Formats: sequence, C-alpha cells, structure tokens
Amino acid sequence: MVLTAAIFVFLFFFSDISPGALLEELEKIEAARFVPWLSLAVAIKLVGIFANIRRWQLLLRGQDLWLDFRFLAGSFFIGRFFGIVTPGTLGLDGFKLYDSIRVSRKPVECAAVIAIDKVIGLVSLSALLLIVFPLGWELLPGLDPQKAMIVGGGMAVATAGFFAVLLTPALTRPLLRFVPTSKLRAFADRVFDAATAYAGHRRVLLEAVGLAIVGHLTTALMYWGILMGIAEGAPDVGLVLFAALVMTSFTLVGPTVGGEGIREFTFVKLLAGLVPDARSFLFGHIGFWIEKGLLGLPGGVIYALRKEEYQGPVTREDLERLQAELAENN
Repeated sequence: MVLTAAIFVFLFFFSDISPGALLEELEKIEAARFVPWLSLAVAIKLVGIFANIRRWQLLLRGQDLWLDFRFLAGSFFIGRFFGIVTPGTLGLDGFKLYDSIRVSRKPVECAAVIAIDKVIGLVSLSALLLIVFPLGWELLPGLDPQKAMIVGGGMAVATAGFFAVLLTPALTRPLLRFVPTSKLRAFADRVFDAATAYAGHRRVLLEAVGLAIVGHLTTALMYWGILMGIAEGAPDVGLVLFAALVMTSFTLVGPTVGGEGIREFTFVKLLAGLVPDARSFLFGHIGFWIEKGLLGLPGGVIYALRKEEYQGPVTREDLERLQAELAENN
C-alpha cells in the first residue's frame, strides 16, 4: 500500500500527469470506439484465465489429483478475488493451495503443483519476452543494438536453463545431499519426488508451458486492446506487448496492492514519447479495474455461494485422515 502511494505521488509530481490531463484524456474517449475494444480486451483476458485454470488442472493430474474443471474454475476466481488486496499473486496462489489441499488432503503434492506452476510461469514469461524482445528492445532506456544483443543472449541462456531444469529435474537431485539432517532430508526427498513427478510427462509440461504463454500473451493483448479503444494512433502492437510483458514481470515481484502503481509507472516510462503520459497512466489503470474489478469481484460472489463449504472447524477425523495419508506416503 505504501509503495503504491509512493509511485502515484512520484507520477503526479514528476511527470506530465495531472487530474486535468487525465480528465482531458477521458473526454477524448468515444464510446462507439471504446466499448467494442474494451469488450474484445475482456474476452481476450478471459481466454487467458481459462488457459491458466486448465494449466493448473493438468499439473494436478500430474500428481494424480483429478479435480473437476468447474470446481477449479471457481477456486481460481475466488483466488483472484482475494488477490485484489494482496501483493503479486499471493492471494490467488494461496487460495489455490488452500482449496486444493482441502479437497484432496495432499498438502505436499498440492504445494509442489503451485511451485512447479510458478516455475512454468517464469519459463513461459521468459520465452515470450525473448520472442517479443526484437520488436520492443528500443523502449529500454540507454540500450543500443550491441547491448540489446547481449541482453537478448542472456535472456536466451536463462530461458534455455529454465527449460533444462523443467524438463530434466533430476539434474537437481544431487543438491539433496547438502540437506543437513536425516529427518529434513527425508522431507526434502518427498518434496523433490512430488516436484519431479512430471519427469516422465514432458508432454504435460510442454502443454502447461504453452498454456502459460497464452495466459501472459492475453494479458498483454488486453492492454493493447484498451489502448486502441482509448484513442487512435497507438504505437506498434509489438512495442505495447513488450511493455505489457515487462510490466507483468514487475507486478509479479513488486510488493504493491494488486500490482497497482507498477502498471501505470511501467507504461508511462516505457512508452514515453510514443504515448502521452496521462494516456499511458489511464490505460494501465483501466487494466487494473478490468483485472481486479470486472474479473476479480465475481470471485466474491462464487465464494458467497460456496460459503457453506468453508464453514465449520477441522474435525479430528480430518486430522487423522491427513496424518494417515502422510504416514503412508512417507
């Protein structure tokens, strides 16, 4: 919350953004143009959301957890609802983990799915950035062609390394020898076994990476659609996609409320000279309300309808069943 406020203060006092400039941009918006583009942007984002739900389902199946897509979709949207006021993807990932453990009673496996899902998200984002990088590298301040080649090469090496670890996770097993105690080593072995459950399912992993790429790409295209709806003369789509992917990277690590502030700051700085600062701020801010409002608040409705499922204390039978399964797996 503090960082979000600090970013807004910086933008309003050290750029060409002001309430008057934002109002002027709002007055330029024509409903006949904006509504169709906004509808397209929302539809594109929904495609990405359901691709991410499908990815989660695939990874759960890799742990032999066969959960219904409809149930997972509900949990995903509830997680997005809680993610409105939490940093990064903490709310979404936290609720996904909680709800999958609640119904499966497989805590380590469900946690492994979330961990692998995060790695896949990084792999897919790196791969997509590498693909788009030649179209938008000039947006990065002070980056000449020679430096761009170095940065692009570094991204290629990092992406290849991600894929190598993802597709051949046994490469990291020797690291378990450095776990200090036998008890911790036994636990680490179990976690590692859960994490490497996909070693023989490369097709599942590659499909999951492809779905993650769809998820990131649709988010970037959503912002391009919003910008196109606000006014004519938007910069080349490649530039907007690159800026949106960089913004996504920052929101994943920035400790702000739902990424708010980071979106606007990234677009203002990267698209400076191509898009007026007030317009960059505006379309980034509209994206926040689409992601966190229009496509986040429905999760609260789903949670209210499911409320009875989450009521009541954990019973002794629940604990005994969980302990028995843990003992059996050990």
